[in-house]
Amino acid sequence: MAVLLPLILSVIWKWHPDVAICALFWVSVVWTTHSTKLVSHPAGLMILLGAVSNAVVTVFNGGVMPVVGMPNSFSPLFPVWQRAHGTHGLLLLADHASLHYFSIGDFFLIAGASMLVLAKVYAKLQRAIPEGR
Repeated sequence: MAVLLPLILSVIWKWHPDVAICALFWVSVVWTTHSTKLVSHPAGLMILLGAVSNAVVTVFNGGVMPVVGMPNSFSPLFPVWQRAHGTHGLLLLADHASLHYFSIGDFFLIAGASMLVLAKVYAKLQRAIPEGR
């Protein structure tokens, strides 16, 4: 139930990029990460770092994620992604064509989520395999 608010805000923000909705979405993500005790796990800290990284660049840029190297002929699915231009800032944290349209924050989010899933799978496997083996 804790993830419902970030999901709803994510959909609204992606279709209607606005700095207020963007900030509200990222605050809900950080709150959900904290309230579900994810930060007590190292993977949760990586997720939090990725969320904060993406939050900083999107809020700084008025609620949109600049994309460095996006071809002029490309039209993104959602208006939240915009071709990077001279007025955008913090482009180091933005999505990059050279990173297959991911950002540094995205990589931290993916790595943290992967670590959480692998930790859960490992724990289940440990319980399933008897100690004598």
